[in-house]
Amino acid sequence: MTIVGTRHRIAISPQAILGVTAIVAFLQAMRVYMPLTVFHPGLWWRTASEIQLGLLTLVLFCAPLLAPLVTRLLGVRRSLWLAFGGLALMRLALQLASNPHVMHIFAAAAIVCGLLGATLWARHLRSDVVGFILTVFLGLALDAGLNLTFLTWDYAWQRSLPAILIAFIISAGLVYSVSVVTRANADRQIVPLSSHRLLALAVFLALHVILIHNPAAVASLTGFSLPVAGVVVFACTSVGILGALAALCRPLSAPLRIGIAAVVVLDLVVIRTQTGLTVVLVLLSASALSGWLLALSYSQTPERPRVISWLLASLGASLVFLLLLLAINYLGGFVRMPVELWFAPSLAIVILLLMSRTLAPDEQGYVAFMWVLVPLIGLLIPAALFVQPATEQFAATDSLRVMTYNIRQGIDIEGRVALEAQAATIEAEHPDIVLLQEVMRGAIASGNVDTVGWLAQRLEMDYHYTAADRQFGNAILSRVPILERGSGLLPRNDEMGQRNYVRIVVDVGGEPVTIISTHLDHQRRENRLPQVASLIDLWAGAPRTIIGGDLNSKPDSAEIQALLDAGLVDAQAVTGNGDVFTANTFDPQA
Repeated sequence: MTIVGTRHRIAISPQAILGVTAIVAFLQAMRVYMPLTVFHPGLWWRTASEIQLGLLTLVLFCAPLLAPLVTRLLGVRRSLWLAFGGLALMRLALQLASNPHVMHIFAAAAIVCGLLGATLWARHLRSDVVGFILTVFLGLALDAGLNLTFLTWDYAWQRSLPAILIAFIISAGLVYSVSVVTRANADRQIVPLSSHRLLALAVFLALHVILIHNPAAVASLTGFSLPVAGVVVFACTSVGILGALAALCRPLSAPLRIGIAAVVVLDLVVIRTQTGLTVVLVLLSASALSGWLLALSYSQTPERPRVISWLLASLGASLVFLLLLLAINYLGGFVRMPVELWFAPSLAIVILLLMSRTLAPDEQGYVAFMWVLVPLIGLLIPAALFVQPATEQFAATDSLRVMTYNIRQGIDIEGRVALEAQAATIEAEHPDIVLLQEVMRGAIASGNVDTVGWLAQRLEMDYHYTAADRQFGNAILSRVPILERGSGLLPRNDEMGQRNYVRIVVDVGGEPVTIISTHLDHQRRENRLPQVASLIDLWAGAPRTIIGGDLNSKPDSAEIQALLDAGLVDAQAVTGNGDVFTANTFDPQA
């Protein structure tokens, strides 16, 4: 992925365009494929188990194994066309499709094409260190910018004219660049990407997709609004490029690299207990260090690896990317694992450190410093979000209409990210307050979407959100001015993820009303009862209090009885709907 340079200027080459657009198309396909796979009950193979669908994903990420066969059958040029041209075609088809089964097939095919393309590029296309670094960072920045433009609800799920036009431009960029690149490299002696660079690139991308170039995750961790989170993301891009170029200009010794990496890893360990500027500083330092280590992973004189080494390196990089992104980062939030949730980004830093090596100074690093400013152009996107009309502020009210809604991470029963449909459901009830459960912000398995930020913007409501475990928790939307905000953790069992509650106080008829949204454990009663006891202690008999949410309990359960015995009133029973069934996802009755 070359960016052509001279002593005084640097121009973007077709190979850089190929890399940037391929990164964008691949990550967008991932954000469609993962929700459709993880939330599998809506797929056309309804009987498939989690293990079967996990194996399907594993098979897809073994796509690098196809590279030798494809090149033997088609040759290098046609193989590159198959991979990158196929990625362009599948990405555009994904944009035009609406059936979730068809979308799942197109997304899976795009992932296979993307992984195959990365494997072929690593062996058959020229690459210099500056072009390699800038292409990767600019690809991530463009992807984050497009994601932020649509308030993190990826435009791959939308059928508006702007969404289709952008998808067409990305696909056209892929087709144009692969046509030029295949002609330009037809008869040249290529210096391949060494094996350890492939692993470093996979780990680097996982770190940035999980955390640094993930606007929704940054908003969740910092507590900032989405526009401010966007500013942080683009600042991280510039700082990351700066770190990479600094590594080329002034390479540091191994002991110093280890010391700096240790500090950043310790920062990542404590990031889940911090908010605000502390998190911003950690993200900036992690971006700078990751760029620095990625540059140092770039060997100056790589030798063409044997086919088996190249193949194993490509396969290993693909599977490590999947492991960090899904198994450790996402599933770690729901299943008790021997590692905590900060482990994935910390492990990524450690692997990058192991891949790094000391290089001689490279003058191209000085020439490329102007590129540090390019990602700052992306600040126009959060600036545009800032100047949008402010959320309407409603005056205090004499009555209150309250709704509770488990939004299932913004996913419908067919596995699609369906925020507009959920917003319409809320609008139809005309609530003043909405208690939300299963609010996910920035997880790849739910499309990296900021569910509460998007819904609040769409419904013109204020919100209060706190994560139970980094990116997953409860929220409250409000049309009434919020006087007070709070949150807390509920007792946790030994198996599943952390649960919490969020609390606000609003003015109704001149009196304060306390509203609490929560989501109790879904597995066993013995796990829920301590959580109910914690909520009763929180309430402490205070008047004008509403406790609602997804209690995962039947009307005659011990959990509900404990709440009634404490003095609370079942609003559903009072309205004559005590026996209405609300729990079945596929056939809701209320």
